[in-house]
Amino acid sequence: MARTPGSKNKHPTPKTVRKMFLNDDKERKLMSNNNIHQYDNRELNKEHYKTKRTINGYSFREFKKQYLYSKTVIFQLWTELFKINNEIKEGDVLMTLDYLRYFTSQHERAKKFGVSEKTFGVVISKVLLASKRLKQVQFSDRINHKNIKDRTSSSAENGFFITVVGSTTCPLKTKQDILYNSDQKIYGLKYEICVAIDNGKIFSVYGPKDGSAIDLTVCREHLLKLQLKNGERIIGDNGYAGEKNILTPHKKIKGQTQTDIQYLENKYIKNYGLIVENVFGKLKQFACLRLPWNLGYSKHASAFSLLVFLHNLAIQNDEEEKKKNVNEESNQFVDTDEEYEKEMEEEMKEKEVEEFVWDEGNDEFLIIY
Repeated sequence: MARTPGSKNKHPTPKTVRKMFLNDDKERKLMSNNNIHQYDNRELNKEHYKTKRTINGYSFREFKKQYLYSKTVIFQLWTELFKINNEIKEGDVLMTLDYLRYFTSQHERAKKFGVSEKTFGVVISKVLLASKRLKQVQFSDRINHKNIKDRTSSSAENGFFITVVGSTTCPLKTKQDILYNSDQKIYGLKYEICVAIDNGKIFSVYGPKDGSAIDLTVCREHLLKLQLKNGERIIGDNGYAGEKNILTPHKKIKGQTQTDIQYLENKYIKNYGLIVENVFGKLKQFACLRLPWNLGYSKHASAFSLLVFLHNLAIQNDEEEKKKNVNEESNQFVDTDEEYEKEMEEEMKEKEVEEFVWDEGNDEFLIIY
């Protein structure tokens, strides 16, 4: 092709052609070396991803920071899910909890575990489906918990509390009017829970309901249909006012000042009401409950159920550890009969003692040489 006047393009000379071939050879060598390093890195990455898909692949501190609960609790959760579906691996549980904890895109979370986005989505669906069948704590189990004496002026004779009721709305990626909650000013799904006063265990979960649903209506649909004991009442906020079995704070009436008794009772009720708010705060450490959800209503209900089960499992595990520690402390300075007899036999051998006799009067052994 003829060169146009003024153009800087020139035909390559034999010398420049030789340089081009030399450069190509260098590039090929570099590429081959890079491929070797890339292969090694790929193998290292595979091992790294494998460890991240196992509970023991983390230190205790790192694991709790990542998943908010101890290794023991998550292992127990996996055990329960495995009973429901024996195809669920411990890595599946970790991937699901990681997704619910941070709730960024599935593509981003999948990279962390070295799996494809499609595989990651299948794993989450499998675990959430099994979560529906987890055996939750029943409302009737509250009778084994500590009750608080009802000291308010409206209390019945021998009145008491065991539980606190509360509700929250979790946001959805939608603009449907029926899902709009005017209190929290979000579109979402409402859940109601009933929590133990003594340790925060969740006894009852009802939902999901539309975000626009009224708290008292939701409570009458489920919680108040459950049988309460004589004298038992439930503590709630002003959203439950008007129900005799629920103790709520006194409302402020315009132009009237509250009496001292009303002020103290409100403080008393609100202090216990904080318990259910703290539980919601713990659950909402998982970002899936505070960021707009886009995977469907049924999966949201499964995720909420899974986190409630995990919350109760952690409380149960803490109680068992406390009991174990108390037993260990109580038995620390108590010798069993067998241990005591062994010590006496060793003492006899050392001192060449023929026998020892129990002296009932002085409450001790008499050693006979």
